[in-house]
Amino acid sequence: MQEFCPHCNDITEIEEITLEEQYPIKNDLLTVPVQVLRCGNCRGTFVTGSLEEVNYRTAAEHYRRKHNLLFPEDIKALREKYKLSQRQLGKILRWGDSTISQYENGKIQDAAHNDLLKLLRSSGVMAKLLGENKEALSEAETSHLESKLGALMVEERKLEERIEMNSLYDSFAIEFTGNQKFDIGKFTETVLIFLSKSGSTYKTKLLKLLFYADFLFFKSFNKSITGIVYAKLPFGPVPEDYVTLLTFLSKSKNKYIEIEVVEFPNGQEGERLKLLETPSMRMHAPNEVDVIHYVCKTFKDYTAVQLSEYSHKETAYIRTQDNMPISYSFADQLSITQ
Repeated sequence: MQEFCPHCNDITEIEEITLEEQYPIKNDLLTVPVQVLRCGNCRGTFVTGSLEEVNYRTAAEHYRRKHNLLFPEDIKALREKYKLSQRQLGKILRWGDSTISQYENGKIQDAAHNDLLKLLRSSGVMAKLLGENKEALSEAETSHLESKLGALMVEERKLEERIEMNSLYDSFAIEFTGNQKFDIGKFTETVLIFLSKSGSTYKTKLLKLLFYADFLFFKSFNKSITGIVYAKLPFGPVPEDYVTLLTFLSKSKNKYIEIEVVEFPNGQEGERLKLLETPSMRMHAPNEVDVIHYVCKTFKDYTAVQLSEYSHKETAYIRTQDNMPISYSFADQLSITQ
């Protein structure tokens, strides 16, 4: 293409090339790839106004990454999360009317503003700031934002719960998780599938059904379904920290099951689990569902006591020390096969 070359002072053939150059941004000198035009006649290089804008955005992108700053699209997404206009967010933050607009259009925010914007990714922080500065918005605007914040905080708490639960078995070697990362969502759906087949079942029986499903699946496919770690306890193999798992299912923000205490004629008590939510069946592969159904069918007529006694005969149980995790390497010696 042809362009006016300021070196030749004439219209010449030019080409666009990329060079590594030092670019000053906010007292920082960055080495970045910049777009320049090179004259085919004198070989001199120069930039136009449009290229200078492109190069500034490239340098600004490098600067943001280097200093861990939010990008314009991050700031826009943060504002849209709360359904706020640029003006409304600026007023809540007590910034100038055009500050948010400038940041969303490419101006680099200072570190203090950046830190505050990052904190606002938490709905709880936004709620606190709004409470300290309610006069910033109209009554209707404040009411609308408070309603939005309430819903967001519930969702954030659910996410925090899931992240916390997903790390439950992180300290265990894959030998004990069945070559599978534990996922609380998949565990939840597994329990719901078991309960959907039986309507309700006792806690002791459910814990054994989980063991048989995971170990049977590992026996065929060299990985467990849930990633649960099982331990040898007096009443059979059960998920490590099963109390935490069942508490999550029965007391989390989404209540998936109900635990009912039942008194037997001999005076003893049992905990019966009742299904409160239909499984979506989105997290399991067909072969995983087949194994779960097979385990349900195999032990359909077993009571909790009978299944507990049956599990005591498994090699995995016999050869594991009391209260220790059970290795999935014993899966090939499981008494049942599909």
